[in-house]
Amino acid sequence: MTTRIVACLCAAWCDTCGAWRAQFERVAAASPQFAFRWIDIEDEADLLGDIDVENFPTVLVAEAGEVLFAGTLRPDPAHLQRVLDVVGSGAALAPPADLDAWRALARRLAGIKADRD
Repeated sequence: MTTRIVACLCAAWCDTCGAWRAQFERVAAASPQFAFRWIDIEDEADLLGDIDVENFPTVLVAEAGEVLFAGTLRPDPAHLQRVLDVVGSGAALAPPADLDAWRALARRLAGIKADRD
């Protein structure tokens, strides 16, 4: 079984992100079936590729290099847990407008190379 990745894209200078991080880590500790990753958008700008983060926190949930959810969330652990529950149930969530950029990030995080024709 492939591990689902939950990545939070934030910034060290963002007060919301600073307050959110401990809550994000509590959800991570309670959800061992997911691999959680905190990504500082300035420290790891090369990892983001063409993704332009406009609001915080922005979260990616992916599996096997495919995007299951990508978007801004309220910094509320119950809201993140709801997204994880919906994704876990197999329900479809609306893809982000820039799906190709998010897929590229999901593949980089999973260590998967995209097929090239």
